[in-house]
Amino acid sequence: NRLRLTSRGTLRPCLLHNYERDILTPLREGATDQDLKQIIVETLEKKPAFHNLNNRSVKDIPISHMTSIGG
Repeated sequence: NRLRLTSRGTLRPCLLHNYERDILTPLREGATDQDLKQIIVETLEKKPAFHNLNNRSVKDIPISHMTSIGG
């Protein structure tokens, strides 16, 4: 039910997946509100319906420090 904004300026739709979308570069380059909305919508569309944690091996879960992923 949320997106994470990482310390690197990327949006991350799920803590348990590696997908990230850069939003810092468009902000720095003067993206319009509509451009930013499109980035957010596209990132939300990548968000899985379920994390499926019970069916995943611990070794398959990406390792990230919470301070870098907005946790």
